Amino acid sequence: MDEELERFKRDLKLQEYAASIGYELDGQESSKRELVMRRGGDKISIRKDADGHYVYYSFRDEKDHGTIMDFVMRRQGKNFGEARKVLRIYTGAVRPASLLVYQHLDPAPRFDRKAVQMAWDAAKELRWHDYLEQERRLPRRLLLSPRFRGLRVDARGNVLFPHYDDEGLCGFEKRNRSFKGFADLGEKGLWLSAAEPTDAALVVGESAIDCISHACLFPSPARYASIAGGMSEKQPVLLAAAIAALPPGAEVVCITHDDADGNRYAEVIREVSLAGRFRLHRPSAVKDWNDVLTSEGGLHSFPAGP
Repeated sequence: MDEELERFKRDLKLQEYAASIGYELDGQESSKRELVMRRGGDKISIRKDADGHYVYYSFRDEKDHGTIMDFVMRRQGKNFGEARKVLRIYTGAVRPASLLVYQHLDPAPRFDRKAVQMAWDAAKELRWHDYLEQERRLPRRLLLSPRFRGLRVDARGNVLFPHYDDEGLCGFEKRNRSFKGFADLGEKGLWLSAAEPTDAALVVGESAIDCISHACLFPSPARYASIAGGMSEKQPVLLAAAIAALPPGAEVVCITHDDADGNRYAEVIREVSLAGRFRLHRPSAVKDWNDVLTSEGGLHSFPAGP
């Protein structure tokens, strides 16, 4: 029986099964190592672990994750034995040709801190970048300021925003025109700006670009943190430590997006803020503060160069 469960987890493509019950691929957010799929209000991520098991997690509920067995039990209201029967039937069914597009998924690589450090060391220090300055309208003087200095650019021209955990560099966001990614062998920690003892706030966003845009629009003595989308298990702990390190009386300003995911992240940030002051600060009618910055008013008020 254990061998049967192992076959279900390893041989049944979870993305294919999800498609069979109505989930659709989000091609814009998917990659070779992660497929993002949606059905109605549900949004899931599917990966292939290094042990060969297909696993998923829900963007809507951090407790909703696991293998194809968990997926069947939660999505179809089955107990363990019933889920096993469902997958036995599914195993013998003929797959429609329309599901073939969901079959390929590279296994997730194992975390390798040394490889992340080597990739970071091989990149060059950012001195200028057309994508950030011309398209995202982030002023060079701000990107190279003491608050944000230290970004790097890899051989493909991607800007790297470093992420740290309690042991050091653990990964980096990669951003460029029409491209968003993360270090292949890295894990998400927090991207953090420089800190000053007089800082009055910690601004927390879903991306480093959101945070720097907020700094451009609302100059203030604040430090900044990005979770790079999603919320890993260790990020709330890292956020709690960053909040605990704030000067007395400083507030936590949450600038996550005004959508289901952003609201979920905001609740986590509110919880780890404990007794600290917490404030939501979101733009109206647009997705994030970079949209405000790149509007016509933003273009006139904040030129690209120094």
